[in-house]
Amino acid sequence: MKDDLFVLDAHFDLLSDVVLRRARGERNCIERIYLPDIRRGGVSALVASLYVEDIYLPEMGLKMALGQIASLHKEAEESE
Repeated sequence: MKDDLFVLDAHFDLLSDVVLRRARGERNCIERIYLPDIRRGGVSALVASLYVEDIYLPEMGLKMALGQIASLHKEAEESE
């Protein structure tokens, strides 16, 4: 029955945590830390939202968001 389901997590603040972990020198964070639980939970797709804390707004908001996107690209490269 589980194979018949499509599970979508439509809001996951994954990237803000990945940025912090990468700043501490961790690599391949999504695959090592999050992917096992995502698979175990049967999640088929997820939306990794960009979240910027209020303290960075408005001046640093764009920089923080682009940093999260860059971290996602680096994570994807490391998983290849």
